[in-house]
Amino acid sequence: MGLFVTRTLGDGVLDTRGYKLRCFAENLVCAAAAPAALAVASLFLGGGAGAILVAVLGGALAVVVATSARTARGAAVGGVVVAGVIVLFLLASDWLFSHPILPG
Repeated sequence: MGLFVTRTLGDGVLDTRGYKLRCFAENLVCAAAAPAALAVASLFLGGGAGAILVAVLGGALAVVVATSARTARGAAVGGVVVAGVIVLFLLASDWLFSHPILPG
């Protein structure tokens, strides 16, 4: 049983717009949960531009995951993967800024 809708097994041809919208909303909530938690954590840890970057990047990638996932569980796993990729990006950019290639 899903959060908003009970999904049916079918090819989707006869699905109504309302049903598709409810499925998308459920996928979006599941996909955006992990990036939203990461944005809140980065807001409390340092705040500033990093939190805004995490929120915008996480929101955009959550929409991508929500449109491509078929189930709510798949959307949630995709959201966790997105949050992990954002953490790796932040760690790599922090390392590059603290170890510049060119001499100062």
